[in-house]
Amino acid sequence: MNKGLQYFAIAVVLVAVVLIAFYALSSSPAVNPGYHGTKPGTCTGTSTSTCSSPSYNHSTGNLSVQLMQSSGSNWTVASAIFVPAGTAFSGGTPVVSWNDAASITGGLPSGVSKSVRVPVSGPVSIGQHVAGTIWAQYQITTGGTVYYMQLATFDGYAG
Repeated sequence: MNKGLQYFAIAVVLVAVVLIAFYALSSSPAVNPGYHGTKPGTCTGTSTSTCSSPSYNHSTGNLSVQLMQSSGSNWTVASAIFVPAGTAFSGGTPVVSWNDAASITGGLPSGVSKSVRVPVSGPVSIGQHVAGTIWAQYQITTGGTVYYMQLATFDGYAG
């Protein structure tokens, strides 16, 4: 084999190794906290709900998700709130200010998926780990009894 061709082949292999190493390091949130890949987090529903397409926006402070509940009841009035990991609970409900919850326009009918932007309280830096649950406050009849239900668990990084 020609020496020039050998050196060229070695150079190509070295460049490929360097590019692969660079990509592997730059796509790790531990090394590059601003990178979150194509899916910045996981949003896992409960036995009676689903959560998909999670995306946390550092600029707005909102966690955008697709939520669906399948309780069999249509929720005529509903709002959703992010409950950070470690939040205290009382009587099975998180101790939070429901005034900060995002209203879900038109409620949340059973079996219907809706896009919801849930505010995440407190300053969250780019690359910071964000973990907690998404809860709903809802009524089956407008002006009726107020219920609470966990809809999902979220674990991801601020982008």
